Amino acid sequence: LLRRPMHFALDAVVLLGVFALAYLLRFEFHVPRFWLARALVQAPVVVLIQLIALRLCGVYSFIWRYVGIHEVGAFVKAALLAALPLVVIRFIHLGPKEVALIPFSVVVMDTLFAFGGVLGLRVIRRSLYEIFEKRSAAATKRKKRTILIGAGRAGALAAREIVGRADSDLDVVCFVDDDREKHGSAIQGVKVLGVTADLPRLVRDQ
Repeated sequence: LLRRPMHFALDAVVLLGVFALAYLLRFEFHVPRFWLARALVQAPVVVLIQLIALRLCGVYSFIWRYVGIHEVGAFVKAALLAALPLVVIRFIHLGPKEVALIPFSVVVMDTLFAFGGVLGLRVIRRSLYEIFEKRSAAATKRKKRTILIGAGRAGALAAREIVGRADSDLDVVCFVDDDREKHGSAIQGVKVLGVTADLPRLVRDQ
């Protein structure tokens, strides 16, 4: 049911909350009335700049349930893009003082927490999607227990695809690899339990 306006709304709530948290941390949870009044004026300006940065960096073109490591770069770019005008406004004193004089420590904390927060929203969304889909799939089909041979790059890609797809009819229980240095390690949560010569035993055990 999540649509783009809802994405904007959720991000705005997170960004507002994080800006408030940055001020609270800056003043050790006792914000003077003078700074509180300024924070109320600054908050909508800061959040608007951050939302525009997210938009310009393509974050709102992502499908939340597929967000992964490849999308993190866009959030980093958006964070830098949003922080730059806030720093410039702060040190050059552009515009009204109520808006311009955001404490530098607040800018730094807000930038770090804000874009971590909106990324975290998407990670939570993806996690909930995968949990729901896996439970639905488990209730409707019985998966084939599978051993993957080779814990190299190709094996890792295969495991990620199988583990991440709820509609897969395979359940990867372990790897085998003839490189003994990999034994006991895990890829996508799947352990390397032996060499190819161990296959007969592993098939019986698993």
